[in-house]
Amino acid sequence: MTILAVDIEHKALVICRCGVEKTLDVHRIVRGRVKSCGCQQAKLLESNNLLGQRFNSWIVKSYIGRINGQSTYWLCQCDCGTEKPVKGFFLLNDKSKSCGCQFEKNFKESRQKRLDR
Repeated sequence: MTILAVDIEHKALVICRCGVEKTLDVHRIVRGRVKSCGCQQAKLLESNNLLGQRFNSWIVKSYIGRINGQSTYWLCQCDCGTEKPVKGFFLLNDKSKSCGCQFEKNFKESRQKRLDR
């Protein structure tokens, strides 16, 4: 990634190795938090074949593709049977554990424990 210009508000116009120009926060670049326009993460997710793998309550059923040219989505089925598209980043980084059914189940169990006291 190459910085082309920096403005007074600490925003940098950069060009990625893939040719995409993007405006980013200078501090994120300097601290090494941003290394590409997002193309590297998307390539990594596409190269990972997640089909059939389990991530918490999700089982990956099929690859949906990129949405908005950046985020990669996978069709996943929760243990409760619900199917939803889930970002590959969320699966690989343990950010999505279920369709929401686990939250509801845990909430009901903790409420019942309080009532039983």
